[in-house]
Amino acid sequence: MFDAVRLRVFTKTKSIEACEHINVTFYSNYNTWSEAKLEYLLSVLFEIYGPDDNGKGLLVQDDLMDLQFNIFSRSWTLGTDDNVHGIQLTKKEKEGLEFHIIFLKNFLRSLGKL
Repeated sequence: MFDAVRLRVFTKTKSIEACEHINVTFYSNYNTWSEAKLEYLLSVLFEIYGPDDNGKGLLVQDDLMDLQFNIFSRSWTLGTDDNVHGIQLTKKEKEGLEFHIIFLKNFLRSLGKL
């Protein structure tokens, strides 16, 4: 579903392993994403995390209008204290669909992968 990724490392050192604040963004241009793929991704996220921070869940009719106007967004703030992290799904006019993971290391810790 995504065809590009960008890592943002917030540290003066050049070692990703030493940095605690890393954000990752996955990009999907207009040729690789569809409403059906978005609907599937939202259903998976909803099944795992429940409604987003604004109480939104599965793709609904209002979301289709938001997609047309490039204002679609879902955000989940997860974890606690030192392990807080977040995920966000947005659609922008020029960039297409974006999936953000804020504080990647904390996200990976929550999955038991780090």
